[in-house]
Amino acid sequence: MNGNLFELLGIPDPEVSSEHTSTSAPSPTRPSMLIPSGPARLCLQSFLAERYPLRHHQRQPFRSTPIQVDDRKLTDRSKHFCGITVHVPLAISDRFTLELVNPPWNAEVLALIQERRGQWIDGAAETKIIVPVRLKNHGFLRQLARAIRNVINFQHVKRTGQRYAIADWRWLAGRTADSLDTLADLIWEFRKKRASPGRQSLQTPATRGTRRSLHLTGDER
Repeated sequence: MNGNLFELLGIPDPEVSSEHTSTSAPSPTRPSMLIPSGPARLCLQSFLAERYPLRHHQRQPFRSTPIQVDDRKLTDRSKHFCGITVHVPLAISDRFTLELVNPPWNAEVLALIQERRGQWIDGAAETKIIVPVRLKNHGFLRQLARAIRNVINFQHVKRTGQRYAIADWRWLAGRTADSLDTLADLIWEFRKKRASPGRQSLQTPATRGTRRSLHLTGDER
């Protein structure tokens, strides 16, 4: 009988199949399936979560992670303590939302909030400020800290005639300003790490440590 038995029976010849497989060129990979090379971008959410506690009890209207950046302790009982929360988007982003509850304020503070198109919300039990902030505008945090310090600054009060109405601000305003300055330092550190190639990227939150206040030069600020 002439011809290939496998062809007559309609069965693929294994020798021909293996030969064809070994000599044929590999199929090209679709561009959409390619994985980009290079280090992953730093995630602000993970970066801050390593340094600050999360506010697990807080509602999350911003589709983000609420991170506590104030230094409130269990011994802080004043109802006028300024709670500071940063709402960081779940995805990698160059923006975050700053929220202050019961902040010390004066005309200078109000002007800064209006300049940034923030929201000023007066409620029955608390006053709330909500401000969108971009990473490159982290200097706003220092401006806000300076304005809050001026609320109780004797020379500023004497010059402007703006007396503060809440006595607790005398010892709370400085702590609020310090927390904002520390946050500004960390945002600056985050920007430097993300801009520097070869730095180890932080992808998952680790054990939270003590928050650090960086001492930067005038040029870095």
